[in-house]
Amino acid sequence: MLEATSSEAKRRKEQLFGLALVIVPSAVIYLRTILPGMGYSGDTAKFQYMGKILGIPHAPGYPLYVLLSRLFLFLPLKSIAFRVNLMSLFFSVLTLILLHLLLLRLGTSVYVAAGTTLALAFVTTYWTQSLVAEVYTLNSFLLALIIFFLVKWQQTGEACFFHLAILFLGLSLAHHMTLMLLVPAVLLFALLVQPKQLLVFQTWLVALEFTGWPSALFLSFPQDLAKGFIRGAASKKLTRPFKSNDGPAIPVRPFFFFLERSYS
Repeated sequence: MLEATSSEAKRRKEQLFGLALVIVPSAVIYLRTILPGMGYSGDTAKFQYMGKILGIPHAPGYPLYVLLSRLFLFLPLKSIAFRVNLMSLFFSVLTLILLHLLLLRLGTSVYVAAGTTLALAFVTTYWTQSLVAEVYTLNSFLLALIIFFLVKWQQTGEACFFHLAILFLGLSLAHHMTLMLLVPAVLLFALLVQPKQLLVFQTWLVALEFTGWPSALFLSFPQDLAKGFIRGAASKKLTRPFKSNDGPAIPVRPFFFFLERSYS
């Protein structure tokens, strides 16, 4: 009994040390290299102040990002631009933590998991996007969270984790539309892991409820955007619901309304 307790305590210490190996160097180096103010690109400049005015950076609006950036503006730190840059850093580190925990859950050793996670942390593209106001680290966090809950559902068989994966999948649709491509992957995963779960009425009820949240977030935007989005969704040809730097409104087919380049 004592040996088992001692072994468990040792394993927990090792896991905490592995997490520290991931969090400390990445957070410290990110903070040392973070963009201190405005700059980097036009998109970054837009994202830096949209939370302040609750405006629309560009299609499709990124309501989840804008509302979260609004919360970061309450931090008593430097400038508005810096606080929103810090939000990218925050979600980047959370993504790294989730990746590390996911690798451990899949049976990888603590040090291999930490090394793999740090390798991602300092890949040029990931590192760069962690330092400026952009949508990509929040996107990677949502993706990692969905996968983490799916794997936990597979390993435990508890339906609540599958419901949590659906929750964050639905929420992600109010952020970056590329995550809509996860929908068929999640369905396939469910069919392979526990197909009976798809026959449970509660599963579809939860899916309907959670995927309805993005609509509520879009409707929380200014009235002109909400009306434009609804008008476009109801028409035979969807149109960009507002003008942006991308140019005038252009009718597009419904599927490509979400996936065309200017919306990603």
